[in-house]
Amino acid sequence: DLHTLVNQLKTEIQSENDNAKKLFLLDSLTSVVRDKPNFPYDSIARTTIDLAIKLDSFNLAAYNTTNLINYHNNFLGKPKTGITIFNTYFKTLKNNINARNLASLYIDSGDSYYFTQQVDSAMAHYDKAITYAEKAKDNRVKGFAVLYKGYAYSDEGKFVLASQTLKQASEVFIQEKDTFNIIAAKNALSLLYSANGFLEEAQQERTETIALAEITKSYGQLIPL
Repeated sequence: DLHTLVNQLKTEIQSENDNAKKLFLLDSLTSVVRDKPNFPYDSIARTTIDLAIKLDSFNLAAYNTTNLINYHNNFLGKPKTGITIFNTYFKTLKNNINARNLASLYIDSGDSYYFTQQVDSAMAHYDKAITYAEKAKDNRVKGFAVLYKGYAYSDEGKFVLASQTLKQASEVFIQEKDTFNIIAAKNALSLLYSANGFLEEAQQERTETIALAEITKSYGQLIPL
């Protein structure tokens, strides 16, 4: 039972005097309550981040900061708070964390800027995410940054750039054998083509994407396709 587990972890945290052990328990608790609206995930995550910074566990702090920004962007629909969280912690974290965590922070903060119509800032963050993902040799994280740039170009009416970027994202996810996001990129391409009158190209992308969704039984994606 989730409530029992949460209460058990809270009891252990309150009685633990060793900060390193307390941080381990707090990190476990954030994982359990993440994206669960019935629990105070926000305050638990911030407590975890603050203790992680205090103990110089900067990569753990960065990981939880990224998740917290994502939570405000995509679950609460409060991207302005996502920007505030990024600004609160980034100066402390930026010179103390690995390239992969930097890339992830830039992707989610880029989303915060994009959702608040600050497109130039969003693009700058996605570009930085791509740079650090390449440094980390993390192709999948790079793929997300490229994909989100493609979405942004498409929404901005920059169709040639959108097409090029979405194709690039699709190619990255094909390399990674990440079927879910191959489908996402190809579906965005088909919408882009059809909106601009390239109906044969749109149909080809959609046919390929439907076949891929059927093979992998991605029914959640297949229905809108």
